Amino acid sequence: MPGAFNKDMSEQRKDVTVEDVWKGFESLYEKKLTRAIGVSNFSIEQIERIMKVAKVPIHNSQVELHLYFQQKPLVEACKKHGISVTAYSPIGSPGRVNFVLPNG
Repeated sequence: MPGAFNKDMSEQRKDVTVEDVWKGFESLYEKKLTRAIGVSNFSIEQIERIMKVAKVPIHNSQVELHLYFQQKPLVEACKKHGISVTAYSPIGSPGRVNFVLPNG
């Protein structure tokens, strides 16, 4: 989003919300510059915030999702709102060497 960073690009602005960004996405969708709009790595709280103000619903949420990181509450929240889910790292994430399963 233009203006989301200060001129020197070193410091993120704190006054730009996910709702503001979503309104920008909706503008692109309404101008037919894209067929779908979505989010990546958003929490349930961020998704709920957007859905409260959205004129155009979230079409897709892309998240890390695999056998060892199932994110069931997030997937359920997406189902509740009719949001499709796209998994990245669906066969696991080698970088998660310190990941511990709930059963230890």
